[in-house]
Amino acid sequence: MVRSRKVSKNSQKTRLKPRRSSAGSEGLKSSSASALEKRAITMYQSGAATTAIAKATGLSIRRVLYLVNRSGKDTGAGRLKPAVAELSQRVAGGPSSPGGQGHSTAWVRVPQPDEVPEEAQALFAKFLEKTGLVPNVAKNFALLPEHFLRWFRYYDFLMRSEGQLSRKEREMIALVVSAENRCEYCLASHSAYLRELTGDAILPDVLVANFRRAELSSRERVLLEFAWRMTKDSASMSEADLSALRAVGLSDEAIFEAAQVAAIFNFTNRLANALGWKPNVEYYSAHR
Repeated sequence: MVRSRKVSKNSQKTRLKPRRSSAGSEGLKSSSASALEKRAITMYQSGAATTAIAKATGLSIRRVLYLVNRSGKDTGAGRLKPAVAELSQRVAGGPSSPGGQGHSTAWVRVPQPDEVPEEAQALFAKFLEKTGLVPNVAKNFALLPEHFLRWFRYYDFLMRSEGQLSRKEREMIALVVSAENRCEYCLASHSAYLRELTGDAILPDVLVANFRRAELSSRERVLLEFAWRMTKDSASMSEADLSALRAVGLSDEAIFEAAQVAAIFNFTNRLANALGWKPNVEYYSAHR
């Protein structure tokens, strides 16, 4: 029994060791991360490109941009940072941006990345990292950076969060509204998003041509009719227009969300049409 208790004490000590080891492990991880960040800054100061730094260190491009921009501030650098210069080149469609466009993407001035705040630069870098391009809508909208950031936060939450409608339903509403408004930008970009989301290369084209010819569920059909009517002639709508939506089980919250999706695309369509926003050429062939 005594031996057994001794073994038990030893085993308790043994059980405590992994905790100390875990704490030590966390310290090592923190130390390792710090070493990688220092290496990234050293590479940047030696003139390395952000893509090369990210590849060598395993850090994301977004993280590298943050580190080198912070480093530039700490050293009081007044010149255009290499990281931002490289981002400018890729956003503008330079040699490192496959499929880039050499022409203007709007009829008004489009700012360079070094002109916009760091939060917008970080968002541009995130787009590049995830999709390989910066959507022209982001570049164009950043002419007023605070407007862009506020719009994007609302748009991103409305279209990509867990909501009352499925993401497919929201993207279909985007296409039906954009088709009625004949918005080149949103038709190109959201056709690509719907193809990616569904794996269906035909559905977006049918929705753009005539959504009433598409193979849809009863819920999808009434949602799209509602979005189309809201776009075509919202002033003539009445409470009766909500009856079909309620008949397929849509709650008032879901109806409100559908109306917001239709509304934000009516807003963006009109901006894009009036200011000559051009879609990224990559959208036309993406996910076909």
